[in-house]
Amino acid sequence: AGAELFQIDPVPLQLALRQTEADLALARAGLATQQRGVGTQRSAVALAADQSRRASTNLDLAQRTVERLRPLAIKGYLPMLQLDQAETAARDAQISLQQAVEQERAAAQAVGTAEGGAATVQAREAATALARHALDSATVRAPHAGYVVGLTVASGQTVLPSQSLFTLVRSDEWFAVANLRESD
Repeated sequence: AGAELFQIDPVPLQLALRQTEADLALARAGLATQQRGVGTQRSAVALAADQSRRASTNLDLAQRTVERLRPLAIKGYLPMLQLDQAETAARDAQISLQQAVEQERAAAQAVGTAEGGAATVQAREAATALARHALDSATVRAPHAGYVVGLTVASGQTVLPSQSLFTLVRSDEWFAVANLRESD
């Protein structure tokens, strides 16, 4: 029991394991890059929201300035040019606010997720586990004590999938089935 019965050539299985481990490392690096990208995108959204707030504040200040200067300009206490400049500044502030709001919306829509990268890492981990299992299965050991009989292949010979290689007969107990005539 536990003795090595045969071993499949482990080199292709070792190479497959190394390939899946490399794929896993690439997937993890890709996930880390995606996570950094998502963080950067979220920062861009926060900056765009801050710009929108500042543009809104600037518009509010420009509109108050126009409201404050209009009665003074109408009464002639200020030149009309100063009122025109304040109104132009208010229009510019309105345009800036619209642009900032659009940038904020675009930034919010551009925020991705790292779910695809995480799924890829999980798939690569599973592939690596399967490759490791295949490599571990390259050596077949006897499940119980017994005798090998009916050996049909020689060492180094190529075998087909599901091909019978030998029979392992248990040494602690075994049974024979036969048709016997009653008189015997």
